[in-house]
Amino acid sequence: KSTTNHQIELALLFSVAELNGNLDLLPNVSLTFDTQVDGCKTVSQWYSQIQSYGEYSNKVHNYLCFEETICSVAFSGPNWETSSLFGKIMDISYSYQLAHLTFGPFHPILSDHEQFPYLYQMASKDTFLALAMVSLMLHFNWNWVGLVIEEAEQGIQFLSDLRGETECKGICLDFVIIIPVNMELYMSRCELYNNQIMTSSTNVVIIYGDTDNTLTMNIRMWGSLGIQRIWVTTSQWEVITSKSNFALDSSHGILAFAHHHDEVSGFKHFVQTLNSQKYSDEYLARLEWMSFNCEVSASKWKTLKNCSSNASLEWIMEQTFDMAFSDANYNLYNAVYAVAHVLHEILLQPNYSSLLSEYNCLKMHSLFRNTNFINPVGDRVTVNQKEMLQPDYDIFQIWNFQNGLEL
Repeated sequence: KSTTNHQIELALLFSVAELNGNLDLLPNVSLTFDTQVDGCKTVSQWYSQIQSYGEYSNKVHNYLCFEETICSVAFSGPNWETSSLFGKIMDISYSYQLAHLTFGPFHPILSDHEQFPYLYQMASKDTFLALAMVSLMLHFNWNWVGLVIEEAEQGIQFLSDLRGETECKGICLDFVIIIPVNMELYMSRCELYNNQIMTSSTNVVIIYGDTDNTLTMNIRMWGSLGIQRIWVTTSQWEVITSKSNFALDSSHGILAFAHHHDEVSGFKHFVQTLNSQKYSDEYLARLEWMSFNCEVSASKWKTLKNCSSNASLEWIMEQTFDMAFSDANYNLYNAVYAVAHVLHEILLQPNYSSLLSEYNCLKMHSLFRNTNFINPVGDRVTVNQKEMLQPDYDIFQIWNFQNGLEL
């Protein structure tokens, strides 16, 4: 498991704990959640599971007998392909009985309501990201830049958006590298990509695309080759929340765009004072779940092992990651509150009996499609993608110095 996964779990734990302390939302009701110990599957493992579900569904009868219909909610992310595969499996198994909320970056495939009628994306669509990046280029008078994208619908759309913004503002693209998703095709061209960037005179390169694919492999290769540029990218590349494991050589700086939101007050204190014994879930109750993907010396690890299980986790947190909410964490935070607002509305229904009825499952989806609220931070949250507000962006500057020192 990566540092990012652990941060997501902490964000979920904090969000539920904060919500359960809210006297105005879901009074006299406490939410709980469950994380699967083996839930972090690779994309190939999800594909295999879909195939097994497909074989199973062809053998069973076209009806299911339950005494009651149970309404459930599931969160998935941050990888869109994982969410897509999980959504297909859940649709086979549960259909309308499950509301599926994703907290990863917005993806057009997941907004296809014919494929995913009960899936809701919490992330805003990056309609203005190209404009925001071009505004940064103009500010620093960077008029000669490179672009690296993945060969996917979102990447091609971003290229179109970026060209539309640069052509009328005097910014030129020195090169455009489109990384194919197919591994064999990528391997046959990777040397060409290396030559393109190494022979380019530009010092500024924009990177746009999903992680955990051939694009990521290509970026890591450039890092191993010591290629140094000013990299402009998005926060999903973990440069904000996993600074101990840079994929990019950041000696010249990384500028990462993230959706703006105010600080979630209380999160840092919650993490610093977290007592794992308070939580019954075995996955969170073990100290080993804090074993992040980071370098810890043998002496420090021995110190951790000797700590009492109810000791403060403040030292561990300071050694592993920045406690600021990433985009994915913030989307998950909003997803938890979206669920709470929907359940609150259901509880207020005059004909409410329980959440175990078909009527309330369908009502739950109707409410999700129209959920609109102000979260505790003060930001407006809407699950209806047609009403996504124009986003503001924060720009994080990341520096990685020698000997692991960072700023």
